[in-house]
Amino acid sequence: MARSYGEGSIYQRKDGRFVASWVENERRRSAYAKSEKEAKAKLVEVAARIKAGQTGADSTVRFRDYATKWTAEVLPSARDRRGRLLSAGTRRLYGDVIELHAVDVLGKLQLKAITEADVERVFSKMEAKGLSGSYQKTAHKALARMFRDAKKARLLAVIPMQGVAAPAEQPKPKVVPTSDQVRELIAAAPNQQMRTFIAGLALTGLRISELLGAKWSDLDDEMLSLRVMGKGQRPRTIPVAPALKAELVKWRRVQAQERLRPAWWDEEGNWLLSSACGTRWE
Repeated sequence: MARSYGEGSIYQRKDGRFVASWVENERRRSAYAKSEKEAKAKLVEVAARIKAGQTGADSTVRFRDYATKWTAEVLPSARDRRGRLLSAGTRRLYGDVIELHAVDVLGKLQLKAITEADVERVFSKMEAKGLSGSYQKTAHKALARMFRDAKKARLLAVIPMQGVAAPAEQPKPKVVPTSDQVRELIAAAPNQQMRTFIAGLALTGLRISELLGAKWSDLDDEMLSLRVMGKGQRPRTIPVAPALKAELVKWRRVQAQERLRPAWWDEEGNWLLSSACGTRWE
């Protein structure tokens, strides 16, 4: 027979265990105890947690299951502190780092059982794999956001990484290839389009997106300069080195032959580096 204790009740099961039961968010929840006294103490704790705006008892859901749900249902609408939707790249990176590195360590643990030491093991394993400090910092942000969302969903009362510092980013020395190495790389490319692509990046300093966005009309008549639309839609003119001009001349001949193969060619695109049907090369 159940006995009422304030906002909850207690009853004993046939196996001898006592059950502390209460209603939270229109759902009945329960916790097990070895004695009636322990069950009553649990109800007192539940009432205090609910009064403090926390969940009555931490959820028994495992990290792996919540991570799957979070990635599919919560992350797609995640926003930054200014209320702006996180970029698709950031959302994808957060989902990947959770799946590849956090689930491997924390997957079988219940959310409520995860400790700061468990979270630190995630970063220890990432460190052992030689992953960069900046990538580990991204993992820290992703985990912190996921645990905050779990707390908002009343699955946790305490976020288990409040004392886990974000990994420091270790600066890496820049590796600058020699001129001979650049020439060898260009020569080793599998086809003329790739040779032109590599030469274009190496001999101009352009970003990949800038080079892929260039058109033949952006070159002057003698192929001595290239006008590109840079970051922030700011145009600038880049000098074309003789070695790059030589690759461009060869590529233009190959591209002219490729135009004859498909049934349709994007005549309006006029892309410097084009796909097999003349559209922008990805």
